[in-house]
Amino acid sequence: MFIEKILLNGFGGFTEKEINIVSPFTVLVGHDPAELKTIKTAISLILFGISPDKRLELRNYIYDRKKCSAALRLKAENGKKYLIGRDFIEERVEIFEETGIRLLPQSSTVLMNLLRTELGTLNPLDFEAIYLLDQDEMEVNQNSLGIREELQKVLKAYQDGIKENLSYKLEAAVTADFSEPVTIDQAEIQEEINQIQNHLRKLEGKLEEYQEAEQKVAAYKNYEAFISPDNKNQIEVLSQQLTALALERKYVEEQVRAAIKMQTTLEQEKKKLQAKVGLFEELFSPEKQRFIEKLIKERDEKNEVLKGLETEYSYGGGKKRLLSRKDKEQEKAEEKMNKLLKELSEMRSRIEEDLHGRSIEQFLKEKKEYEENKENLIRLQQSPASIEGIKKEEELEQLRNEEKETRRRLDELLVKAGSTDLKDLKKRVNTLATVREEAQRMKQEIDFLSGDYEPIEAIRIMRKKIDQLHQSLESGEKAETMAASAKERDELVKDPLHRFYVEGSEIIKRVTGGKIREFAPEFIDGKYKFKVLYENAWCDLELISPRQKRVFLLILRMLLARLHAPVVRFPYIINNVVGGLDLEESAEKVELFLIINELLAGAQVIYLADEGERRIIEENQAINKEIIKI
Repeated sequence: MFIEKILLNGFGGFTEKEINIVSPFTVLVGHDPAELKTIKTAISLILFGISPDKRLELRNYIYDRKKCSAALRLKAENGKKYLIGRDFIEERVEIFEETGIRLLPQSSTVLMNLLRTELGTLNPLDFEAIYLLDQDEMEVNQNSLGIREELQKVLKAYQDGIKENLSYKLEAAVTADFSEPVTIDQAEIQEEINQIQNHLRKLEGKLEEYQEAEQKVAAYKNYEAFISPDNKNQIEVLSQQLTALALERKYVEEQVRAAIKMQTTLEQEKKKLQAKVGLFEELFSPEKQRFIEKLIKERDEKNEVLKGLETEYSYGGGKKRLLSRKDKEQEKAEEKMNKLLKELSEMRSRIEEDLHGRSIEQFLKEKKEYEENKENLIRLQQSPASIEGIKKEEELEQLRNEEKETRRRLDELLVKAGSTDLKDLKKRVNTLATVREEAQRMKQEIDFLSGDYEPIEAIRIMRKKIDQLHQSLESGEKAETMAASAKERDELVKDPLHRFYVEGSEIIKRVTGGKIREFAPEFIDGKYKFKVLYENAWCDLELISPRQKRVFLLILRMLLARLHAPVVRFPYIINNVVGGLDLEESAEKVELFLIINELLAGAQVIYLADEGERRIIEENQAINKEIIKI
């Protein structure tokens, strides 16, 4: 899939913004971080809509309650083009297929099929964890099932790789050809012996600790019913859940009462306004209002004519002349004025009769109040308060059911506990949890140390290997061990999982100047974590500098994304990740941009950059790109 166009209308700080994309590597340069985040957020919301956790964030992008929408023009793998748009005010999605100059409306299932076939997932968490790289969100999101699946494969592949290398070296030592004398490096052989002995001691020590832990677990088997699969005290967990649900239920109950109260207040206000509107309409129908307004207008027109005649023909009038006696013209004017006065008197009586004794000014004031009341009544009738109240009542019912179910489960456990002192029970369950965690951790370490064998078999093989190396030292011969050749490496990286580890180590070494040479995945407390070989010593990722950790996470995220989607079907959206690494030298930034281009080769990349990054990318001739200022 290829994003050909991004359209924003009233979304964020953009008004009718259109961004056309042609190059596979496109750099969108923003004025500030907010603009860059707006582009990234828009793409995600267009594709997946507004989930509950995104609703609050969406408010930051709506400046005009009348219009706020965004759209993408996409070209699918099969060559078809689609226009996908969302109205964020009405929360409506529209999908069209482009056929020439025509846009054919499609159902929402078309978008689901596109996401499934082109993206590989309908889960927005997978999309954000795989295809979105943001400087503020570099940690690997293990809530994504897609990422967690890849991490599981990576861990197994790493362990398999270590096992294969170990068994290969043991086999090479046994079958080595000693027919020709070789130069013996005693220090090297002794170092290998020391390494195997250290490995052996670790494995034997862990086996002994594991057996002790298993005995402790067996001693507390009567408390298995009170512990969860993740080694938590079920009574404590359910008690905490019950308290949290009760607090949330009380909070929602308050909201429901407030909604009911608000609805009652609105109904009362509507009745008052309906009474006021009805009273005015009872006295003055629309036809009667128009008739009165017509009379008032005619009265005003006649008054204007009368004032003009009085001004023109009164003594000392506008023409500044004194008439000692009436001439014919003035007599006609007086006749006309008398006629107007009579008509005005009759009209005044008519108006007063129609206004039920009110003055014209009082009528106009009441009419203005009537129009305002009518407008307010319409607004109240369209109020969403009742709908919101229904939603809150449904939420309250769900919370009550959850609270009831949690209380039932807790009561079952308390019945099992019987008369046992809860404080003592809690202590024993916590002890069981601790011992079980220790046993599980030791089992993982034993599996890691044992390689491709059962622990006892691994111990036998390592002891045999030590004996062979000692014999080699005594006989003056050196057992040749196998080193990976270039051909073997090429065979290894044909497997995507092995390629992930082999190429990943090379890239990490390259981008960190050799400070990090390798990395090793592990699974601890339900989380996948990584250790790194930092300056010849293995350590937790958290112990290296924040900058180097972020560089490692950036490379890891891209490796996982490529592993998840080896045949790229969707663009990668990258928000200023290199600028967010706080690198001191531009050479390091250039290197990172080259690595991004290499790792994501063949895919569309939309890189959201600030001015500083734009200059570095612009000067980098090794990357074919298009730079667009937004």
